[in-house]
Amino acid sequence: FEQNGQICAIGFTKAGFWKNKKSQDMREIMKNSDSEYEIKPPSIEVMRMFENDYNTLKTNNEVI
Repeated sequence: FEQNGQICAIGFTKAGFWKNKKSQDMREIMKNSDSEYEIKPPSIEVMRMFENDYNTLKTNNEVI
C-alpha cells in the first residue's frame, strides 16, 4: 500500500487449487474463467523488487 505518496508495503499471495490430490495449473484455470485473460510478463518494477532476493536469503541463512 501507499501512504503519503510512499510505498509502505507490498504483498503477494500464492494460491493453489487441488483436484484428485494434484495441484492444478493456475494459468489454465485463469484462461478457462476469462476468455480475454492473457499471461503477462512481470513489469520491470516487479523484477527489480526481487532481483536481490537470492542474496538476501543467502545472507539471512548464514546468520541463522
